[in-house]
Amino acid sequence: MAGKHRKDGEMDDVAAVATVDRLDEAGEPMVADGGPGEADRADSADLPASVMSGVVAPAALASVGLLPGPAPADSPLAPGAGAAGAVVVPGHGSARRAVREQRRHQVRRVQVVAGAVVLALAAAAVWFWVSSGPGTEATKAAVVGRSQQTLLLQIVDAHQGTVAAVLLAHDRTGQGTGFGALIPATMLVNAAGLGSVSLQQSSTAGGPAVGVGAVADAVGVTVDGGWQLSTTALGSLVDSVGGIDVAVDEDIDQTTGSGASVVLIPAGQQHLSGSQAATYATFLDAGGPEQQRLARLATVLQALLAKLPAAGPLAAAVTPLVTVADASVPAGQVEVLLDQLHADAVGGRLSFDNLPTHALDIGGSTPALVVDNGALPAFVRSNFALSVPTSAAGAPFSALVQNGVGTPGLDEKARQRLAGAGISYIDGANASTFSNPTSTVLIADGGQSAQRQGAAVARALGLPASDVKITSQGQTLAAVVVILGDDFKP
Repeated sequence: MAGKHRKDGEMDDVAAVATVDRLDEAGEPMVADGGPGEADRADSADLPASVMSGVVAPAALASVGLLPGPAPADSPLAPGAGAAGAVVVPGHGSARRAVREQRRHQVRRVQVVAGAVVLALAAAAVWFWVSSGPGTEATKAAVVGRSQQTLLLQIVDAHQGTVAAVLLAHDRTGQGTGFGALIPATMLVNAAGLGSVSLQQSSTAGGPAVGVGAVADAVGVTVDGGWQLSTTALGSLVDSVGGIDVAVDEDIDQTTGSGASVVLIPAGQQHLSGSQAATYATFLDAGGPEQQRLARLATVLQALLAKLPAAGPLAAAVTPLVTVADASVPAGQVEVLLDQLHADAVGGRLSFDNLPTHALDIGGSTPALVVDNGALPAFVRSNFALSVPTSAAGAPFSALVQNGVGTPGLDEKARQRLAGAGISYIDGANASTFSNPTSTVLIADGGQSAQRQGAAVARALGLPASDVKITSQGQTLAAVVVILGDDFKP
């Protein structure tokens, strides 16, 4: 079929943040030239509603503390107000100065991390849905002793960029059930050390653990490990089982250097070799939706998993493809899950579905996708309820983490600890200074909820309770803001 061509170039990089001018009512950039109080009020002005278009209404942002404003006089946020066990940070402490200094640099230009906002709201929505309705207590009990194991499989190209991904899961209850959540490479995620980037970019730096943490935070479930499988390795795995039989939905063709169109794989029922299977699994028509590519990946994986051999031959085929550089878990763990998914496929108990996403217009030729936090809770409850982590502090919340020491990789260590406590991580990049002998865990007020959250973050990071302090300015983007200091031991 003419006009259906394989993309020759790489997927365009997706801008991770949308940057907007903050203007006052007169149309001029807001500049705070007064004392600390005036600067605080300028920095905490509401963002234009247009910034959040396609993400979430400003009212919803305010409900999770993303749009702070000046604290009322009788609020715990008011200067000097506090609570037992927490210290109010006035306008002159070292941690306070670090935050103030960074905000001054951003007073004319504010970067709105759209992915981070969506992830924080999605995590809260998932918790509410899973923890309510029929079967709540049974679900909570099952989470304690998880019967479901998960693995993020990222198919990567020659440049290590993710082409498509799937969150594989097997629930060993009864005969066992397998599931795969298909994830587009253009979906924005919040990756440790990288900030808000596309999933495609997450695999180009830091190894497979980066994508694991990013997807775990995006979906709000426990991801036990990650495996980055190159298209070449996918082809080798298919060849090891003698090829696969699939129904090809359309002619898969490619344009040659002379401009001629060559059919690589004709439409219809076909027996595909390894290289053909890899081509089909990653093929996308020019301008086609990512879901089209994901549907083909699911077709290939369904056929491949059904043909996998017994444990011994399976180990021989898989072990060379699961190295420290490619996977965050041992080869044996990958092999066990693949063997379980093989049984699911043969027994007709393996299914795939698209992770709910919607488009976000942030400019560029390739549209970005973000998690659809309206549809995500039902999706998680149906497919990953047993993998939703619980938090000792109650409902899930997010913590924005800044590296205040300068040691590379410190933020990823913090993310891992927070994830283990059921706390969503938001990358805050480097602090404005690396001179922080102690960490600072900033909470918005002295209420019981905020204090529980601050204590939970400090406990998860191994920090003393004395590091928890109340900021007199309120919070942005996250319930808790952490500036890692020398007392954080990875």
